Amino acid sequence: MKNYTISVPERLTGKKISELFELSTDFLRVINQYDRVTFDISKCNFINPAGTVLLSAFRDIYKDKSPEIETYVRYKKSSRVTKILQSWGLYTLEELYHDSYVKSISNYTVPLERCNNTDECLDVHEKIMDHIKVRTECTDNTFATLDYILNEIWDNAGTHGYECYYTEEYPKPIYFQSFSYKSGVEIAILDLGQGIANSLKSKDLYRNFSTDQILKKALEEKVTGHPNNSPGYGLYSSSELIKSNSGELHIWSSGRSINVTNNSMRTGIGGFENGTLVYLKIKAQIDTKFEEIMNGRKVENYLEDHQITL
Repeated sequence: MKNYTISVPERLTGKKISELFELSTDFLRVINQYDRVTFDISKCNFINPAGTVLLSAFRDIYKDKSPEIETYVRYKKSSRVTKILQSWGLYTLEELYHDSYVKSISNYTVPLERCNNTDECLDVHEKIMDHIKVRTECTDNTFATLDYILNEIWDNAGTHGYECYYTEEYPKPIYFQSFSYKSGVEIAILDLGQGIANSLKSKDLYRNFSTDQILKKALEEKVTGHPNNSPGYGLYSSSELIKSNSGELHIWSSGRSINVTNNSMRTGIGGFENGTLVYLKIKAQIDTKFEEIMNGRKVENYLEDHQITL
């Protein structure tokens, strides 16, 4: 059996995620020459939600490209990352471990989820927000912000990523994973759809834009790839809310990436050609400018409209 090994870096965050995308792309070019792919996580000692959804999605990507491919993991048994991934039921470890049940070693995570329609996304959305309510010390503004952004991102994944403009069923999964702790929240959402560049280039106005220009444009107000011209407010307002909180927004799509903080916006290598990965990090105890960015909408009205009690 011919095996291809992909080595997962010591810390699977930030630029290392872009590098892992590129390693996976290299493998996809030669996948038909191999019977098995092995992820070597034996040296990995930290993984954030973006890294988790990415490892899960890779298996589906490989199976779609080559249905006979087998996927395995090389791991260090005593590693904290191994135990966390095992407790989440990550696909690769399910194939290696035979325990009928493994208790989670961490209570600050929401397990990895794969959703195939809007109802499943709504269920996971509620699960993540309930976890945030219990685990963090969010202000009302920040909680409303997280609820709003979470909805916008998974809705974009289904509507624009999978072009499901008139159906609530998705052709492929949307992947979720989150961390919630006293001072912060991290959320990652991934789809295997058309990518932001293809979505916006369906419009004549953006057809000649570079991918970097497209990613920057997608964060502006009233920019949309929807065939019936949706408001184009979701990614713009999400990025503005995150910046007002001194948080972070990272997007990998269409082979490039964009990183947004309160004082910078940088594009760079991405490696994710067919799909979009969005990762956000928000400081739970710092207020966002919810009312200002949401065109005067009161946070108490938002919470009431969405039947949220804090």
